[in-house]
Amino acid sequence: NRTLRGWYQYFQHSKANVFTNVDGFVRRRLRSLLQWRRDGRGKGKGRAHHRWPNEWFAQRGLLSLAAEHVWTRTIVCLRTH
Repeated sequence: NRTLRGWYQYFQHSKANVFTNVDGFVRRRLRSLLQWRRDGRGKGKGRAHHRWPNEWFAQRGLLSLAAEHVWTRTIVCLRTH
């Protein structure tokens, strides 16, 4: 999370779709690692998406860069109006 937050702070002025793509990449890599720990194969595809859905990561506090971007834009809009 610390690395993701730092990455977001540096690139926060990028387009929102960049963060959505990075969120997906991070979750795929984490699923792959979880799958590797579970049975020694680390693809992170197929059943891994059912076993560890996006909500599972959110409940455990994984930072969503796309959600952080929306939140930052909301705060900026509130400050300027």
